[in-house]
Amino acid sequence: MDAMRLADYILIVLVLVAVFGGSIAIAPDLVAVVYESNDTTPLPYVAGALQTIQANGIATRLIDDDVLSGTGTLSDQMSVAIDAARSSGLPALVVMAGDTVKSVQPLPATAEQIVGVVQ
Repeated sequence: MDAMRLADYILIVLVLVAVFGGSIAIAPDLVAVVYESNDTTPLPYVAGALQTIQANGIATRLIDDDVLSGTGTLSDQMSVAIDAARSSGLPALVVMAGDTVKSVQPLPATAEQIVGVVQ
């Protein structure tokens, strides 16, 4: 009986690998817009896009790249997002799944484009 369960498990894994091409998509859990407050502040369309994304159950952040918490630190996830945004050039849109960057790109010009990146 245990051998049958192991065989079923292996078969399921092989089917998933075949269907997903070796990778299983992980849904994003954070969308961050990272900007440098000395250079620019995001326009109102950015906040509107983030509200739409948040309404779909994904956390959002609008964050200055120099920000720290009250204790002078950042969460690992935010540190990774800020580093990715800096490497892309600010302002940037960063889509995260846990501590993994799913995508990073220059901030899109419209709310629809921002929402489209996440979908």
